[in-house]
Amino acid sequence: MMINGKKKKLIVAVKNPFRESDVIRFNIEGLADQFDLIVLDCSEWLMPISGKSRGMSEVSFSYVKRINTYRDLKNTENLENAYVIDFVGLFSTASMQLFDFLISRGCKVVVIDSGPYPSPGPTRSTQSLINKIRIILTNRLIQRFIYARWLKFYALFLKDLTPDIALVSGTSWKSNPRFFKARKIVAAHSFDCETFLEINAGRGKKGSIERSEKPFAVYLDENIACHEDNAEMGLKNPVSGEGFLGTLHNYFLQYEKETGNVVKIAAYPSTDISLYRQYFGDREILFKQTASLIKDSEAVFAHASTAISFCVLWKKPVFFLVNDEIKNSWYLADIESAASLLNAPMCDINSNFCAKFYAENSSIDQEAYKNYLDTYIQTEGSPSQSLWMILKKTIEDS
Repeated sequence: MMINGKKKKLIVAVKNPFRESDVIRFNIEGLADQFDLIVLDCSEWLMPISGKSRGMSEVSFSYVKRINTYRDLKNTENLENAYVIDFVGLFSTASMQLFDFLISRGCKVVVIDSGPYPSPGPTRSTQSLINKIRIILTNRLIQRFIYARWLKFYALFLKDLTPDIALVSGTSWKSNPRFFKARKIVAAHSFDCETFLEINAGRGKKGSIERSEKPFAVYLDENIACHEDNAEMGLKNPVSGEGFLGTLHNYFLQYEKETGNVVKIAAYPSTDISLYRQYFGDREILFKQTASLIKDSEAVFAHASTAISFCVLWKKPVFFLVNDEIKNSWYLADIESAASLLNAPMCDINSNFCAKFYAENSSIDQEAYKNYLDTYIQTEGSPSQSLWMILKKTIEDS
């Protein structure tokens, strides 16, 4: 994209360590061809704990700039008059300072509704009032609420941080002021939908699997016993590792015995494979192949993974798994919300697997799946083209 013979400048701002998987996820090579690209890896400044929980950045390209302090930001060259894709959010005073600085340099902010998911908060669960209060107190949710109010006050002393462009998915963005206040709203789709379109078109880069001779179900692992998001957000892990993994393994064995199918695990990137091998033995544990596994599966076992979007897109039945620990955690509300929206069953892995229950719930609610698609995955009337082509055309026309 040229202006007076020069490429338009595009900044991609991230708060977590920029990794090889992000090069694919954010279409970095394509963006580098189209724009004068800069990636601002602000993890050390904005989310220093993420370096410990996720590992330091492993990507070294000339366009990746490490921003460890506000001073580093001020001393970084070529940040003027660019479009900035916000993969950070306004979650702290430092993140707000980042965008205040960039906007003061004539930059325009672009937000992308990359992976919306129904997350109603713990007060919307079916738990008792006493349990909800306990969850709120033990996870410091009151402090987070107060801090959010403080950030609104702090914003009064900064430049207008309203995004210039919002690429939106479905309709859920209408309740998010970061999106509905944007000066220009562009109909688009989520990252999962982008992957879905790529795989269906035979150009996917998200990993492929050999065709399985035996029918299988896939478990969408989220590493919920030690997910890095929990540590970074000050949330208690919803389960303990050893008890949960052992119970889950036994549940899968019962499923396999009753149905004749096997269970494959779509591993979360941070999952400790050596730990999982202790519990799951020689069961297939596959990284970076979630979409392809769902596409070829008979059914899906999940908790509250955003990857259930693939189940909706490929119309796969989902069984939402809980146990006694999850039922008493903040995580239950997220699982219940997704299960309710899809009209899909919840299964307690502390109980025996029931083949009859599985058979009775192996069909999907077509209307519920369509509503989920329209709400969280794809905006009605959005162009049937790559998300990145939509972005490119939007910037060209701006």
